[in-house]
Order: sequence, then C-alpha cells, then structure tokens
Amino acid sequence: MWLAYLALLGLIAASISGAAFAQDAAPLAMGLPARPTIGMNRWQEDWAVLADPSLRTEPFDNLKYIPLSPDDPKSYVSFGLDLRERFESLNASTFGVGGIPVQNYVLDREYIHADIRPNQNWQIFNSSRTTTHLGNR
Repeated sequence: MWLAYLALLGLIAASISGAAFAQDAAPLAMGLPARPTIGMNRWQEDWAVLADPSLRTEPFDNLKYIPLSPDDPKSYVSFGLDLRERFESLNASTFGVGGIPVQNYVLDREYIHADIRPNQNWQIFNSSRTTTHLGNR
C-alpha cells in the first residue's frame, strides 16, 4: 500500500516538474529571453529582460521591473520579498528533574529587498530581515 502511494506521489512530482521545465523552455524555443531564476543571492538576479512588456506574465512582474529611464532597459528598480515559516517543537527529556514544559512555536521570517540599477555599471542593493515567533517559547 505504501509503495503504491509513494509511486503515485513520485509520478505526480515528476509530471509537475516536467510541466514546469516545459514552461521554462518554451520562451527559449521561441527565441525570447529567459526569465532569471530566483536564487540564494538575490543581488545576482537581472530582471532587465522584463523591459519587454510582453514578457511580464507573472502577477508581481510590475514590482520586479520598474523602469527608471525609457531609453535604457538596464536602468530599473526591483523589489522582492521572501517569506519563510518553520514550526519547532521541543520536548526535552527531563532526566528526573520534571517541570520542563513542551515548547511549540512557529518562526516567521521576512526578507525584503530593493535592487536599484541606475545604469548598466552601477547597482545599489539593500536587504532587511524581520524574525518573529508565535506560540509558547
């Protein structure tokens, strides 16, 4: 039973990743520039390909590329946000001491960044982080 469930889950994951790859490969096949991939170092992303309004197909593309100059597509401002959630449950052994409560909480992290590129040779990048916890700690 579990083996069939895992096989079905693997088949679904493979079909989803295959569809995502096909969507990413479609612009390249048509000769259009590719969207940058979102990576760990957000300052390395170059969203200048969104200077073409026909490539702005995602919901927040208007925040990923805000032109500063109508003549220079490499002159733009980009904003981004990462949300990270993590649940932690700590239930340490008391080793006979007793009275140590179970700790359950959610860590909530927000990473906000702005990338200002006045021209092709200059870049100003700023990032800030906020961390909160919800629950007993």
